[in-house]
Amino acid sequence: MPLSGGYDTRTIFSVLNYDLQKIYSFSFGLKGCDDIEIPLKIKEKLGINYSPVYLDKGEFEKRFNEMAYNAIFYSDGLGNISRANNVYGYYMYSKYANSDISGLMGSEILKKIGNTVAISHLLKYFFLYRPSLNNFKLKVYEFFSYNFINYDFIKNYIGNIYKDLYLRYLERFSGKYNRYYIYYIYLFEEGFRKYFMQDIRTSRYFIDVKLPFLDSDFLEFIFQSPFASIYRTANEINDIRYKYNRHLFYSYVIKKYYPELADIPTNHYQMKPKNQMGLKELMKDIPKYFYYKLKKNNNKLYNYEKWTKYFFNYELVNKDLKINELINFDVNTIEELDTLLDQRDLFKIISLDIYLSNQ
Repeated sequence: MPLSGGYDTRTIFSVLNYDLQKIYSFSFGLKGCDDIEIPLKIKEKLGINYSPVYLDKGEFEKRFNEMAYNAIFYSDGLGNISRANNVYGYYMYSKYANSDISGLMGSEILKKIGNTVAISHLLKYFFLYRPSLNNFKLKVYEFFSYNFINYDFIKNYIGNIYKDLYLRYLERFSGKYNRYYIYYIYLFEEGFRKYFMQDIRTSRYFIDVKLPFLDSDFLEFIFQSPFASIYRTANEINDIRYKYNRHLFYSYVIKKYYPELADIPTNHYQMKPKNQMGLKELMKDIPKYFYYKLKKNNNKLYNYEKWTKYFFNYELVNKDLKINELINFDVNTIEELDTLLDQRDLFKIISLDIYLSNQ
């Protein structure tokens, strides 16, 4: 199973009723990053079976172009070249195991909904503010005016999208649940599935993926507890404990079932789970929070500036774009597009172009 520097996999690790020496653990990243260094500390302290997968030397860099293409096509176009590291990680993992206990969706279930990246601002606006169709259209236009996707491509579908969401969620649950519950239902039925499917589809080319955070019994328990993110959102909690401590439930579990893990820092500003239990303990780690918040580029997990340079130069040189009608820019080559988009959007649009060009 993966063991990063974060809370999701550490929480699963702490409650496994299994001989930990029989579990192969791994994480991937650049040498010296938190997602490598923290699991190495756990290995040193607890003697677990862990091996790092380094992405800044050897095979991965040599095979980056291959892994970038696989990230696109193994995910059926949902993923992009920035997921090449995931493909390589699971490829390496499959040499030692045939199944994976994944921490996917843990944060989305246990942390405040507003922090999730699995849903766009437009859909959040639709569910939480219940706009009229005209106001929704205005919001869509505003959104796409500064987005790289051309508004003209979607404008004819806005009415159907609005009607579909209204019938399947707002009307379907009218009088039964408040807006936050309905929003959460949408996330589970569609939002999370669509966002995480890129990783799930890709990993299943190599191994069988198990998702313990989506266990029905676990979800039923969470929904009956004060820890579910839906309650934090609905109650609009602004307490300092929830501003700096969004991992309260994780911390309780880790401390109760594997207290040694609670004493090892995480990749969340080097804060320890054992110091998340109350305001007094939390204050011990607040200086760390601000110190690591101010640090810049000292803990890089990946080096996509370097890796994609190879990809662009050798795989896509002089490649004409096939999707000009979808984007807000009149460009003919990737070099031109590179001057207009940030890295994340550039990866998405190039990957979409590659996928559609091969259909």
